[in-house]
Amino acid sequence: MRYILPSREIICASVEIMLEAHRLDGVVVMSSCDKITPAMIMAAARVDIPAVFLPAGVMMAGSYDGRKLTLSSTREYSARCAAGEMTLEEMTRIEEASCPTLGTCSMMGTANTMACLTEALGLALPQSTTTLAVSSAKMRQALETGRLAVRLVNEGLRPSLILTRAALENAARVGLAIGGSTNLVLHLLALSNELDLGLDLVSIDRLSDETPCLVRVSPSGRLPSTILTMLEVCQRS
Repeated sequence: MRYILPSREIICASVEIMLEAHRLDGVVVMSSCDKITPAMIMAAARVDIPAVFLPAGVMMAGSYDGRKLTLSSTREYSARCAAGEMTLEEMTRIEEASCPTLGTCSMMGTANTMACLTEALGLALPQSTTTLAVSSAKMRQALETGRLAVRLVNEGLRPSLILTRAALENAARVGLAIGGSTNLVLHLLALSNELDLGLDLVSIDRLSDETPCLVRVSPSGRLPSTILTMLEVCQRS
């Protein structure tokens, strides 16, 4: 975890190399965790060929003794175990129950935050970021994403035409509204730097003052991120 930003830059450069070396007309980008998604957004912006993102989808929330679990829950229980308030055997059972399926961790950490921002930026299909990774809907989204990529190539619609200053500010507002990871600030500033759009901390602070938090999702609330979709949030607001 001490090499998040250096590894993001390496991932970005690696994707750039593959896209440029193979001289692709367009690309479907499949990403998931933390720094991988922002790295791939930055690479798409840097190479500037038609690009559509297919988010991995959300992991189902775990359950133990009637309690909903997310990955962040294990940190609390780990501390309790270290303090002698819980046995190692119970801690092990909780760990085994906390990640029941594949997918991005079922909480509003950096992975799901950046996935939601990818959708808000206009780079992914609506609701594709909050779909369960193990659902049949994800397979249908994969097919539709491929079709959309072909259409974008035919129309010449590149990231530079989508990722405007207004798009980045809109993404920041979405992240603030859903109580997303504060890492979104680091990644949006890096993306802004790639595009020379001038987004800075002062701008994000202004947006923070103007944007209410609409969702209480773990770890900022009690609900696993699989319970609410962005569509439901918009309807409730």
